[in-house]
Amino acid sequence: MMRNLLIIGILAALAAAFFASGLQHQITLENLQAQQAQLQAITQQNLALSAAVFATLYMLSTALSLPLGLLLSLTAGALFGLWLGAALVLVGATLGATLVFILARSTLGEFLRQRATGFTAQVAQGFRENAFSYLMFLRLVPAFPFAVVNILPALFNVPLKTFILTTALGILPGTLVFVNLGQSLATITSLSGLLSPQVLGAFTALGVLSLLPALIKKFRGEKPAADTESYDLLIIGGGSGGLVAAAVASQLDHRVALCEGHKMGGDCLNTGCVPSKALLAAAHAAHSAKTAGQFGVEVGKITTNFAKVNAHVHSVIGAIAPHDSVERFTQLGVTVIPHMAQFIGPKLVQAGPHRLTARRILIATGSHAFVPPIRGLKDTPFFTNETIFNLTTLPSHLVVIGGGPIGCELAQAFLRLGSRVTLLEAGPAILPKDDPELTAVVRQQLEDEGLEIHTGVKITSISGKATKLAITLENQPTLNCSHILVATGRRPNLASLNLAAANVAHTPQGITVNASLRTSNPSIYAVGDVTGPYQFTHMAGYQAGIFIQRCLFGNVLAKTNYSAVPWVTFTQPELAHVGLTEQQAQAKFGTKAVTTRFPFVENDRAQAEKQTQGFIKIITVKGKVVGASIVGPSAGELIHTWAIMVSQKFPLRSLTGVIHAYPTLSEVNKRAAGNYFKPALFAPRTQALSRLLFRWLG
Repeated sequence: MMRNLLIIGILAALAAAFFASGLQHQITLENLQAQQAQLQAITQQNLALSAAVFATLYMLSTALSLPLGLLLSLTAGALFGLWLGAALVLVGATLGATLVFILARSTLGEFLRQRATGFTAQVAQGFRENAFSYLMFLRLVPAFPFAVVNILPALFNVPLKTFILTTALGILPGTLVFVNLGQSLATITSLSGLLSPQVLGAFTALGVLSLLPALIKKFRGEKPAADTESYDLLIIGGGSGGLVAAAVASQLDHRVALCEGHKMGGDCLNTGCVPSKALLAAAHAAHSAKTAGQFGVEVGKITTNFAKVNAHVHSVIGAIAPHDSVERFTQLGVTVIPHMAQFIGPKLVQAGPHRLTARRILIATGSHAFVPPIRGLKDTPFFTNETIFNLTTLPSHLVVIGGGPIGCELAQAFLRLGSRVTLLEAGPAILPKDDPELTAVVRQQLEDEGLEIHTGVKITSISGKATKLAITLENQPTLNCSHILVATGRRPNLASLNLAAANVAHTPQGITVNASLRTSNPSIYAVGDVTGPYQFTHMAGYQAGIFIQRCLFGNVLAKTNYSAVPWVTFTQPELAHVGLTEQQAQAKFGTKAVTTRFPFVENDRAQAEKQTQGFIKIITVKGKVVGASIVGPSAGELIHTWAIMVSQKFPLRSLTGVIHAYPTLSEVNKRAAGNYFKPALFAPRTQALSRLLFRWLG
C-alpha cells in the first residue's frame, strides 16, 4: 500500500510540475507543425529508438492524465504513419491506463468496496457482471473523460484482463481516425475542428452498440434474482484443490465463496492420505521393534493397543485440521457455506438456503470409494478407506479386496500391527499401474512378512454377519474372515451436482475438461479427483495452480502438463515412479530408450540400516531422462530428483556433477546416473585416450 501511495505521489508531483512549468502552453498544434520536419528527420535516423521514446511519452502522458491525447495521436500519424503510429498509441495509452487502474484498485478499491452497501453494492455488482459492455461504452463515447474511465472500473473490482482488453479495443476506432488525420498534419487548422458532431456522433453510436449484449441479457431475464449471492469465484468442494484456489483467490482480493457439505480438508485429510500414513507409521514402528534384534537390540514381546493406535491416527488428523478449517478460511476472507452445492442453472448454484452465482465456478468435489457389485456385499458388514479408520479393535483376520496402492498399504499396516491379512486381486498382479519388475519386489516383501496374496481371483458372493464373514471364490475354497476392506479404486463425486443444469459434459470417469481445466461450460472449471485420471492430492494442488494462473492472472497459455507426475505407494519398501515406465518408453522410442539400474545393496547407508531391498531404474533417450522408478527405502523422497530431471528435461550428466552428501540414500540417484555413462567411460577407446593424455599432460 505504501509503495503504491508513493508512486501516486510521484505521478501527482510530475503532473503538478507539468502545469506549473507552463508546458501545456508550449505543446500546441502550431508548435508541432513548425517542428514537424525536424521531428520527422530525427525519426527517420533512428526509427526504433524514436518509437520507443514516443510510446513511453504517451504512456506517461496517460498515467499523469495530461490533456495531450489528441495532439499525441496526430503526432504519431505525422511521424510514424498509420499502422505503426496506431500501434504505438495503443500500446502507450493502454499501458498508461493500466498503471492508473492498478494503482486505483490497490489503494482505493478495497476501501470503497468494503463500504459499498445497498444500491451502491448492486451497481458495483451489475458493473462487474457486464464489465465488457459497460467499459466499451465508456471508452467509445467521447463524453466520458479518459482519465475518469481509468479509475472507475478499479472501484468496482473489474478484472485486469477485461480492463486491458476493453481499453485497447475501445480506443482503437478513435486512434485510427486521429492517427490517419495526423498524416496530413500541415492541413489541420485547429484541434477543436477535428471533433465535429459527425465524428462524435459516430463514436457515440458505436458505444451504444456495445451495450447490446448487456441489454439482451437483461431482457432475457438472465439477471440473478434479488436474493442471489454473487461472487467473483465460487468453489464447490473443500478438499485440496478447492482450498488452494480459495486461499489464493481470497488473498488476491477476490470475493470467494466455498461450499462444503462434509468435512473441510476433503478425503486426503479425513479418510485418505493423512490417516493412512499415520496408521502406517504405527505399523512400521511395530515392525521396527519386532526386527530390532538384527541390530542387537532385544525388546521382548511386542503387543498392539489398537485403541491407542486409533487415537494416534485421529490426533494426527486433529493436528492438521486447523490449517484446513472453516475458521482459517473465514479469516482469509472466504465465505464458507456448510452445505452441498447443486447446479440449478448454467451459472446458478443452490447450497442449502443459499442461491449463489459467480463470474467463475470451480468444481473440486473429489471422489469416493468404489464398491463393486458383488452379490451379497451390500448386505454384509464391510469397510472402505472412508470407514476403516473408525475401527477401535484390531481385526483377527482382515481380507482386503483390491491390490492397488490403498489395498497394499493398508494390508501391510494391519499385518504389521498383528492381524492375519489376505489380499484378493482380480487382475494378474498387484499394483498394475507400476513397473512389474519393481512391484515384484514389493510383493515378495509382503509375502515374506506373512501376507496371503491371491491374484486372478473372482469373488462370486459374500455373506455373513458381525465378525463371521464368508467370501465365496470361483474355483477356490470359501474364505472365512472377521473383517473385509474394499479397496477397489475410486469414482468421482458427480451425482449430487446436477451437471446437466449447468451444461457440463462428463463421463463415469469424471468431468470432461480441456488442457486449461475448463469444462464445456466456459464459466466453469474443474480440478482434482473429479476430473481424473490422476487421483492424487498433489495433482489437485497442481491443477488448482493452473486454474489460478488461467483465471486469476489471465495467463491464457497456462495448461496442464502430465509428463512428470510423481506417485508413491507407501509400503515398505516404498515404490515410486515419475514419467514413462520402461515399457511405455520402449513403445514410444524403440531402441533409443536406454534402461539403467542401480541396487540399494551397493549403498552404504542402506547397508547400515539393513534396508538393502530394491533398486532404481532410470529410462533415458539421448542422455535425457524420460522416466524413473524406484523400489526401496525412502523411494518417495528420492523420486523428486527425477521429477525435476524429467519436467525440466535436464541431461543426465547434470546430475553426475552434483556433490551428494555421504552416507545418504540419495547417492543411489547419482550412482544410477553414473552407471549410464560407464560403458562409454571405460570403453577401450576411452582407455587409450586416457593413457595418451596421461603420458602427455599427466
